[in-house]
Amino acid sequence: MNIKDLKFAAKVHYSFLPHRFSNDWLDIAVIARPFDTIGGDFCSIVPIDERHLVLCVCDAVGHGVASALYAARINTFVLSYTLRRANPCQLITSLNGFLCQQLSHAGMYASFFIIFIDCDKMEFQYAGAAHPPALHLAIKNREIARLESQTTLLGIEDPMPVYCPLKKRSIAVGDKILLYTDGLSEARNRVGEEFGDRRLLDYMKASCELDSTAFSEGLLAQVRRYGDHEIKDDVLIMCVDVV
Repeated sequence: MNIKDLKFAAKVHYSFLPHRFSNDWLDIAVIARPFDTIGGDFCSIVPIDERHLVLCVCDAVGHGVASALYAARINTFVLSYTLRRANPCQLITSLNGFLCQQLSHAGMYASFFIIFIDCDKMEFQYAGAAHPPALHLAIKNREIARLESQTTLLGIEDPMPVYCPLKKRSIAVGDKILLYTDGLSEARNRVGEEFGDRRLLDYMKASCELDSTAFSEGLLAQVRRYGDHEIKDDVLIMCVDVV
């Protein structure tokens, strides 16, 4: 594929990526920066109705067109499956089965994290498949909870060898939820040290009053400065403000 075709493919691919979502309860910002022209980090924001919303982030192995296509196929599965109102673990199990049955020959796999937000109950359910932990900052006490993935990578083995437990948390106005891909936390400085979880948590506490867009842009800028303005992986940031 020549560079002109590659740039066009990237333009089409990222046109499906959500960049901003806002309603009476949530304000969400998304930033995606591929390492090369196109990459395997992707996300979905799927409103079920006015008070229920599904969010997910995936990171397909590798970089380039193959990874982007794999991530896009995950995205279309999520868009169709969420209409069934299944819970996060049911979706993960079904998505993994689909990838193993239909795309196992491709030698691809992905990490994945999904959140179902219920603004009626002011809570969310979540589950992760070998993805970096989402972070939930509760504004009441300024504490940050790490929402760890409990099951394995998608697309490798069906049924999944590790049970997917469904988790739940309450939310309140002023809370912030951060989802991201590992290119963010694993960015390295000149001596090879990763940005890491501690710096990420410190930034979240110090910047929790910023709106979702300013928070995301500031986080990416800080990681770039740490990595001497070079991040050698795809990066995706999704910041959710409960308003």
